[in-house]
Amino acid sequence: MKKSYRISAFVLVMMILFGGIISSASGTYTYSIDGQPQTSPEIYTAYRQVTSKDMGLGDTALSNPTDIVVDNNGKVYIADPDNNRIVVLTKYWKLDYIIKNFTNVHGNADSIAGARGLYVCNDGEIYVADTGNERIVVFDYEGKYLREYGAPQSDVFEEGSYYTPVALSVDDSKRIYVVSSTATEGIISLNANGSFATFIGAQKVVASALQTLWRKFMTAEQRAQLEDTVPTPYNNITIDDKGFIYVTIQFTEEYESAQQSATKAGTSDYSPVKRLNASGTDIMRRNGFFGPAGEV
Repeated sequence: MKKSYRISAFVLVMMILFGGIISSASGTYTYSIDGQPQTSPEIYTAYRQVTSKDMGLGDTALSNPTDIVVDNNGKVYIADPDNNRIVVLTKYWKLDYIIKNFTNVHGNADSIAGARGLYVCNDGEIYVADTGNERIVVFDYEGKYLREYGAPQSDVFEEGSYYTPVALSVDDSKRIYVVSSTATEGIISLNANGSFATFIGAQKVVASALQTLWRKFMTAEQRAQLEDTVPTPYNNITIDDKGFIYVTIQFTEEYESAQQSATKAGTSDYSPVKRLNASGTDIMRRNGFFGPAGEV
């Protein structure tokens, strides 16, 4: 089975990145070099809606699903954290099985809790970011429990820090790349055995408009303290067949302003979508007239 792929915000974001195209209720448009909206062909057309009833989920409908993966056999995997489960569908969008309760390695009854992310490997292993239990749990292609990885241990983690995995990807060597909503140092890279390897792709701090104004009146010491402001963590991740990692952030007004300035300066420091190599360097090509930061 080939590597799985995500159907998520990445699809539309990639279109916006490379085509500069935006779709809205009033039509699809792009921007000219001078920032004027120009009508463009439709980039997609919805042709079907699949409900929880259509899937065969009975009385327990999906509630705030946070991740969806489709493997090359067409099987669909949905993270349904409010119902503490992973829903697995056939390629016809009919219920196959549900990952929820299982027997762990110690022979005890166990279950996932608020799992927000998942990834399916080439060999069919299903990696689940078991957010509520602060761990990663691995299942086989039929949903049988295989193993789990708890919070990584290392001196580089600040004392009292929390581990909250919300998304993950796995490369062909079974290295695990984890997005933790409480980790501001970047993506957590784990070895195949779950041990900590390093952080990659650390975000830069963005000051708010008020902080930027105050900087003009701050002493050098105060400005240094401002630089210690916590950066925005990543919120999603995937990996392509070449091993390049794609990550996104929740794009705030502060990041949008900083990103547009960075684009003019020829850097990608504050871009909402990045393509990272193994060392965490952003190698995304951005050929548009404007940075991917919402409405021009």
